Amino acid sequence: MSATNSHPLSVAGLFGMTRFGLLLIVFGVGAANAKDLTITSASWDSSRNILTVNGDGQRGNTVSVSDADTGTLLASPGVRQNERWRARVRNPESVPCRVKADSAGQTAERDVANRPASCDQPPVTDLGPLQVLAANDLGMHCADLDYQIFSILPPFNVVHAQVIEQGSGIFFPRIVTGDEVDVSYAATSSPNDPAGADSINTTSENLPGIFKSNFWSDSGVALPAGTPGQGNNWTVGGLAYAPLYPGVQVLDTVGVGSFDALCADPANELGCPSALSLFEPIPVNTGIPVPDLALFFPLNASDPPLAVLAQQHMPGLSNSPQMFDRFDTDLPFFINFDFGSRLQAVNWFAADGIPLLPVDDVGRSNAYPLMKVSAQDKTSGTSLASLDVVLPVASEADCQNCHADPIDCLDPDLPADVQSDQ
Repeated sequence: MSATNSHPLSVAGLFGMTRFGLLLIVFGVGAANAKDLTITSASWDSSRNILTVNGDGQRGNTVSVSDADTGTLLASPGVRQNERWRARVRNPESVPCRVKADSAGQTAERDVANRPASCDQPPVTDLGPLQVLAANDLGMHCADLDYQIFSILPPFNVVHAQVIEQGSGIFFPRIVTGDEVDVSYAATSSPNDPAGADSINTTSENLPGIFKSNFWSDSGVALPAGTPGQGNNWTVGGLAYAPLYPGVQVLDTVGVGSFDALCADPANELGCPSALSLFEPIPVNTGIPVPDLALFFPLNASDPPLAVLAQQHMPGLSNSPQMFDRFDTDLPFFINFDFGSRLQAVNWFAADGIPLLPVDDVGRSNAYPLMKVSAQDKTSGTSLASLDVVLPVASEADCQNCHADPIDCLDPDLPADVQSDQ
């Protein structure tokens, strides 16, 4: 037994020697003398695009080096005879902020030196697995092919979304708020789309050989003097929907400022111009302005009403994700009418007025285009969960379906400038 006294054998080694002989004595010695797994250095060389990680470990073992934040495996070096290991990763898909090493049941972690500046941003909100729920709330939205006279509705699709943190163990699912995540939308497609494989609708802009709308076209009618867009013309759509907006004179009562000078200007033949004129000419792929109703009709009657208006946008040909403009907690719903009420705790992200049209980017008619709604980390923009939803929009309710008959358009009793056979 004297041989055993020359080594600091573990209890397992002694037990092994008495029952299983020399084999477990060797195991016991090895376990007692095993080198602990460590990471001695980790650095990023941006000039050569090389990540280098050095460490110690038990010779003969393999070390799995991974991104500590994502779990992505980076390299699997072996431990050399001198009980040291090295991993060099050239041109990694993403540079880790922190690396992790695993080997023979041991782990070690270390921050990467010279790591990207984004690593030092505030940490991602500690959220569990998320699920996005989203739906269009208007049903089939009625758009028109021509906005020169009027239309049933402008390009105006509405999507509401909720983000749910899934339950686990004793924790119940809960609704995530706008303070914790952002929500965006971008166009997407399906290989099984009935309109055609991979039909996608990123833009409402007219493309070469593809007509989508004249909503954003120049109407030839000058904007009122004194408006921000003075010197430009109304868009066709803006001119059609201006009468449905209040006059600018109401804006000084809702925190925007006074525009009384516009009403007093004799150049404005109709008196106070429409509040929509302040947003004209509306750029293509931009929706009409929508007020935040919770601020416009404040819960506390002593608080002044505020007109905070936002415009949703199409993603455009680059398909850039667009943010939902609001997170609604309580929502006034036709509150000035007898049937109206204030909806409590709706807790949804709202994108009101996405200017979507029923023509895809190659000119196919598609009344059921898809958008990908994504919950994103507020700091990094990383997608945490997503869902593809349909934003239905169609032009079947086009005015000309009923009013293009000569008995309507060529009636000699109509003013000459209205009569048309088109």
